[in-house]
Amino acid sequence: SRSSAALAPVLGRGVGVAAPGTRVPTPSQKGFCALRGRHSEKRPGSQPFAPMPKPVILWFDCVSTHHHLELRPQCAEFFTIACSSRPEQATQEIARLQPKVLCFDFDYPDRARLRLLQATKREHMSLPVLMLTLEHSEALAVWAFSARVWNYLVKPIPAHEFEENLRALTQIARAEQRQTRAVARPEPGIPHEVPSRL
Repeated sequence: SRSSAALAPVLGRGVGVAAPGTRVPTPSQKGFCALRGRHSEKRPGSQPFAPMPKPVILWFDCVSTHHHLELRPQCAEFFTIACSSRPEQATQEIARLQPKVLCFDFDYPDRARLRLLQATKREHMSLPVLMLTLEHSEALAVWAFSARVWNYLVKPIPAHEFEENLRALTQIARAEQRQTRAVARPEPGIPHEVPSRL
C-alpha cells in the first residue's frame, strides 16, 4: 500500500498521489486556477468567481396568537428573509423587494387574508407560494392547492420536512436567478473586423 505521506490534497477536493520530491502547486500561487483537478494560466483581466447571493423570501406574518419561532432561523439558512405583517400591501412589497418566493404564515386564517393570498398569487403567478397554517382541515387544504400554492404545511412542521421544502424552493429560486442574470447580461458588440456587407 502507498504511504499516507505520499498522498497530497488537491485544492481541498479528494486526494491525489504525489511522487516523492514533487512540488504540488497551491491555490495562492500566481497564475494558478483550478479546473477539474488541472491547472492553467489565468486569462488576462479575468475576474474571481462571485458566489450567488441567497434568494429573497417575502414572509407575510399573518399569525395572531401562536408563533413558531423555530421556522425563520431554519429558513434563514437558505434565504434572505424579508418580513411583512401587511399582506394587503403585497404588490408594493413584491415590487420593492423582488423576492423569488412568497410565504404566507397563518395560525388561524380568516377569509379576508385567504382572499389576499389568492389575489397575490393571481397577480404574481410565477412566484411560488408556501402556505403555513396551524389550523388544518381537508377543505382548507383543497382550497390552498386550488389557489395554486406551491405547498401547504401544517404546523408544527418537522424540521426535516421543512428543510426538504426549503431546499426544493431554493433550487427553483436559483434557477430563476441564473435566468435573470443571463437576460440581464449586456449584448456583446459585433467586432469591427466583421465587414458591413459580404
